[in-house]
Amino acid sequence: MTVSNAAISDALLISTRDGTYPESEEVLTTDLSAFALRPSLQLIGEAKQQIETDIRGLSQNSSSDVDEWIAQASHLQEDIRHSKNIAREIVKEYEDGQNLSAKIQDAKAKVELLQKEIFFNQAVTSSLEDIWSLDRDLNKAESILASGRPIELVAGIEQLSFRTERLADSNAKEINNSRVLRLREAVVESLTAAASSMVQLQKADGQQHLRVDHGTQESLGVTLDLLLEALEQLDSMEGLLRNLSRAFHRRIFQPVLSPATGFNTCFIDEESHALNLSSTEKKKDAQGVLDCLSSVLGFLNAHLPKRLNSALGERLSEDLVDTLIRDWLTPSVPLDLADILKSDSIQTTVADLANQILSYHWPGDTELMGWLEGLPHIWLEKRRNSALDAVRRTLKARRGPNKEARRTERQNVSALDEAFAQNGYSDDNANSIEQLPETTTTFLTNPTDLEEEDLSGWDFDDDGEKNDSAVPSPTKSNGDIEDASDAWEWDEDNAEEKRRDHSSSGLQGANLVHKGAPVEHREVTLTETYTITDIPDHLLDFVSGEVRDAEQMKTPEYIAFERISASTCLRSLPTLILAMFRATAPAHYSTIPSGNMHLYNDCVYLVDKLRDFAKSTSSTQLSVDCDVLEKFAKSAYAREMDLQRTVLSDILDGAQGFVNCTRFPYSAECETAVNSAIDRLRAVHRDWSSILSRSALLQSIGSLLAGIIEKIIGDVEDMEDISEAESQRLTAFCSQISALEDLFISEQAAQDERADTEPVPLTAVYVSNWLRFQYLANILESSLVDIKYLWTEGELSLEFTADELIELIEALFAESSHRRSAIAEIRRSRP
Repeated sequence: MTVSNAAISDALLISTRDGTYPESEEVLTTDLSAFALRPSLQLIGEAKQQIETDIRGLSQNSSSDVDEWIAQASHLQEDIRHSKNIAREIVKEYEDGQNLSAKIQDAKAKVELLQKEIFFNQAVTSSLEDIWSLDRDLNKAESILASGRPIELVAGIEQLSFRTERLADSNAKEINNSRVLRLREAVVESLTAAASSMVQLQKADGQQHLRVDHGTQESLGVTLDLLLEALEQLDSMEGLLRNLSRAFHRRIFQPVLSPATGFNTCFIDEESHALNLSSTEKKKDAQGVLDCLSSVLGFLNAHLPKRLNSALGERLSEDLVDTLIRDWLTPSVPLDLADILKSDSIQTTVADLANQILSYHWPGDTELMGWLEGLPHIWLEKRRNSALDAVRRTLKARRGPNKEARRTERQNVSALDEAFAQNGYSDDNANSIEQLPETTTTFLTNPTDLEEEDLSGWDFDDDGEKNDSAVPSPTKSNGDIEDASDAWEWDEDNAEEKRRDHSSSGLQGANLVHKGAPVEHREVTLTETYTITDIPDHLLDFVSGEVRDAEQMKTPEYIAFERISASTCLRSLPTLILAMFRATAPAHYSTIPSGNMHLYNDCVYLVDKLRDFAKSTSSTQLSVDCDVLEKFAKSAYAREMDLQRTVLSDILDGAQGFVNCTRFPYSAECETAVNSAIDRLRAVHRDWSSILSRSALLQSIGSLLAGIIEKIIGDVEDMEDISEAESQRLTAFCSQISALEDLFISEQAAQDERADTEPVPLTAVYVSNWLRFQYLANILESSLVDIKYLWTEGELSLEFTADELIELIEALFAESSHRRSAIAEIRRSRP
């Protein structure tokens, strides 16, 4: 839509006059062309003229008011000019005042500066005067010191120090402070030297002299007390105390208290105020040390000033008392009960010394009184340590050679027993059978009664308790041995029953001969010997001494020890002694050949003696200790048996189960293993024969031989096929082993030329599987007919079960009707 020029002109007029924009969008967006501009300018000019006409009309109507306004404006301008002049004057006056104030402040600052300068000059003057005065006084003091009158400076030194501290920080203060310190040190050194010169320690002709000068010091003309007071004022006693305490300790107390050397006599010369200490040939003892120490302390208290004596006591007493108690009092406590009452003089002297120290205001009296109160405990502790140390020294020393000990037991035996003992057991002249007057007659109703009675005294029936390592106890009853085996947890009931069956079968023939016949019994004394070291006798002396002293402690003489139960404590020492022995013995006995067997013998001997001693003293605890020691002995025996058993087993392992024992090189290895085992057992027999009793030796060797046999039997039974050559070879090995039965013949029986018959070995008694081994040798070389006969008519069934025998037959004999028939018959006749 086209906008007209009139509309555009109106819009421009309204916009110019009123300052508003047209509302029509067409007008706002139309182009302003030159043709439209001219009418617009004309219209605006007309509007301008109209406005000027209106203004002019309005001015003519208000001309009077305008003149009045102009007049007022002129008056106002005059007022403004007047106010400006006044303001300029005020500003000028203010600026003049500021200048005056600045001048005043400047003058004031100058006055203050002058005052400070005056004050500074006065301070400098005063400091210089003080420095000059101090320098003058220091020079004077140094002159006095140089003239040898340091005592006069004591009071002034503190004042000089105070004056030096008041000086302002400066080089002059440091210099003067250094001078005061040097002066103080010089005064203290001079006073200390003077005081030391009045307490003189001199050594001449092997004697120590201590002299205290009670007069005046020559160079200073003052007494020792005044010197000490001066040093206290200077708070400088430390140097003197350190020097004197060191000198007293090194040159008086240490020689007096030295256990090895030093002075043992003291003499006080009252005229010269001197203490003389010297050494004599007399051996030092606790009483002499206490007397000498008391004299020294008394001299110091009497001749030294109180302040010096107390100060030295604070430094010396603690170490002095500790050394006295450690090196003299405690070692002087006697171990023997008889000597403890003789030590009253030392106890009295110690109490007097404690009171003396207390009166001198020295520390240490509490420690001495505490030692007196704890004397019973100290004595008990020394007894305990001495007892344990005695055990250790005894085990280490072993001063004496080995000796024989005798074990004796009384038994009712028959004539058969006596004959059996003569054939089977006796140890030269030392093992005798002493006949006693009493005789009794009994009737045997059981074939085994005679055997059990014959052998019970020598524990022949005790081997069943443990096949391999039964501990021999020849003087114990069967019940005791069973109890002991229970304690060792040797649960071998089946082996025991079997073993006793073997033993009974082996001796049944001899017993049947006399079955039902009256046999006369006589009481005899059976004796055997064994080897012990000198250690048990020493231990017995230790134990008996402690028990005797414990009984003596109950008497009224030792009432002072009741509060610590000394008797009870002493009674506990045997337990400690034996415990110490058990703890250390294995290590010491290990250095002795066959040490475990020596240890076993020593323990057995010790137990026997201690049991008798316990009965005489009614000591329950000692009986308990014997039980523990007995178990310890068995453990030593068991260790040795286990060791030898292991060695023998390792040797036989070289045979490799006797497989291919006829083929080289296996045959050589089997031969070597068997011969080595035999040689080893004989070597052990030789070593132990000089240590163990005969019965213990037979039981021990029997146990080892039983182990060898058990190993061989087991290896043979494990062989699945045994050829004829192997059977012969195995039989030869069995014969070699059987030759060891000569170890079970008594020496007396073997050497008895008057014997009409050969001595009977006791191998079957001591070797549980001996008869089984002999039957095995018979089986290896027998025919089927012989084996069946031994099974049905003989006693082979007592040693082997049917299954074991069948396995051996199957290994020895080839498959045949005869073998099947023999096996069937054995099974039918199974017992």
